[in-house]
Amino acid sequence: MNLEQWRDLTPQQRFGIPIFEAYTHLTFSNIEIEGEPHYDPQKPTLFISNHDCIIREAILLNYIRRQHGLDKATLMVGENLFGNRIKSFLVNFERVKSVPRGQGMGIDLAALTKDELDAGFAAWLSHSRGRSKDGHHITASPLLANLTDERVYGSLEQLFDSINIQPYIVSTEYEPTAPYLAGKKSNEILGKDGQAIASGLFGWKGQAKVVFRPPLEPTTSHKELESTLNNEIQANYPLFQTHEDAEEERSQVPHKKWKTEPVVLDNFSGHFRRQIRKLTEKQRIAFVNYHTTPVVEQAAALEKLKKAS
Repeated sequence: MNLEQWRDLTPQQRFGIPIFEAYTHLTFSNIEIEGEPHYDPQKPTLFISNHDCIIREAILLNYIRRQHGLDKATLMVGENLFGNRIKSFLVNFERVKSVPRGQGMGIDLAALTKDELDAGFAAWLSHSRGRSKDGHHITASPLLANLTDERVYGSLEQLFDSINIQPYIVSTEYEPTAPYLAGKKSNEILGKDGQAIASGLFGWKGQAKVVFRPPLEPTTSHKELESTLNNEIQANYPLFQTHEDAEEERSQVPHKKWKTEPVVLDNFSGHFRRQIRKLTEKQRIAFVNYHTTPVVEQAAALEKLKKAS
């Protein structure tokens, strides 16, 4: 980061940089990066990622961009995270834009995103409104359609002429937000989102793999664009031994029983076993299924790509 970029930061953002630098060094054993955070000054980039954690994918994007000497991307963050002082304090470390949530607010989100891109900033959006609690990585259909609304870019052709859409994927060896996948009583001060943010920030995540895919090629329909984005995220989602162990454990019973069959703790070892052991039976099932789903999704996505070729 150069002096000019530093001067553009708010005091809170300057204070946040060493905190998040420590975050990456103390809560990960290693962060492996595949691909590049492509940056074309003539054509701003919209990063669209999976959404396994409330803020992990967003924070790592700007951490990596800083390492490459690039300006921070604007993180399009739901307004619900600004209702609590502690949560808003955390998210305001970054360059963020508060965006509306709820029924019928998708056009406003798309328009605010376009404003940031038109101003020359890169921007980040998650591919679904809420974080994944079941391990599925499926793009919300209205997300892409709203970007081509007549009040935003107007058409798919204009969308691709104006910006790069780059899939960006983050996966971690361990998921510290485990108790919140199957529900946990809300903390009076932090709330469920605040608890999940705190766990996601300060919990041990082991290895992480970050994948930057090339910008998407133009498509002729929203359905094709949505399918392409889904395949990019699902087929290239990095899998760890924890995912493989979870899939192997669940495969011992019929698929229809995955949501009810108790987890056999002896099938796991190390930190992953310790994580599971602390959970209730309901949470254990949700947690193991959460790690199993990306394995199943990836196999299906790769098979689809194979048939298409």
